[in-house]
Amino acid sequence: MDSRELFEQTRESVREMERQGRLLRKLEAREGLHGAGFEAIRSSGISDPMRATDDRIDHEARIRRSMEDCERQLDYACAILYGEDYSGRTGGLYVLADHELADILCFYYCQALTWDEVSDMVGYARTPCISKAHQALDLVDAYGFDRCIQGLGMAEG
Repeated sequence: MDSRELFEQTRESVREMERQGRLLRKLEAREGLHGAGFEAIRSSGISDPMRATDDRIDHEARIRRSMEDCERQLDYACAILYGEDYSGRTGGLYVLADHELADILCFYYCQALTWDEVSDMVGYARTPCISKAHQALDLVDAYGFDRCIQGLGMAEG
């Protein structure tokens, strides 16, 4: 797998986590208030006031492994960009190249921002931003994932 594939997968993982987060918030909103059991008073049929909560809990259980995989994908991409401690002091592309290259990849792929949002964040027009992202991905491929994480250039260790 090359860096483009890895970071595209990361972006999709981030978007999936966002989608699932929105869905869980909707499911939580359906739960409403519990307690006095007003549903049983208002309806003539059998009512399960905890059904919405049960549905949310069931959904969370169904997506747990997928969300854990998405989080691991995101963690790995961030380690490539900023090192194992994510600080940018001990490794990552951040210490191997201009800091903005790691930041551009992080904003677009790890935070799933649009190119216009990324360009606003880093102060470049959209096209140069995309060019810098391509440059950054080429550097990650040249160094390799492990060497990036460790912050090792091509001639080092």
